[in-house]
Amino acid sequence: MSQTTNYEIQRDLWTVYEQAKQYKPEEFSELTKKSGIRNGVAAFPSLHVAVSCVLLFFMFRYVRPVFWMCFFPFWVMVLATIYFGWHYVVDDIAGFVLAIWVFFLVDRLPDDKIL
Repeated sequence: MSQTTNYEIQRDLWTVYEQAKQYKPEEFSELTKKSGIRNGVAAFPSLHVAVSCVLLFFMFRYVRPVFWMCFFPFWVMVLATIYFGWHYVVDDIAGFVLAIWVFFLVDRLPDDKIL
């Protein structure tokens, strides 16, 4: 198996991006429908949602004013991950479930075991 560097992956992604720019948005959409590939980046679960949600839980508990400042942007990010096709709805739901599980798991640790 060959070693692939991050640089090579980024270079290849940029090449694909440059090739895709030759299409109008509606042409590109048609092309991806025909190929059966939507965007190839949806991941399960959404760690965008999971990590942000865990942070929100802790903010709610320990720094409530910051929680309220981050609440709206969090939901914009959740909806954007679906709207722009980076995640499916089920990915975001699984991210929420993972966040709840992690929050309660960490919350049960004794204080001397955290960091």
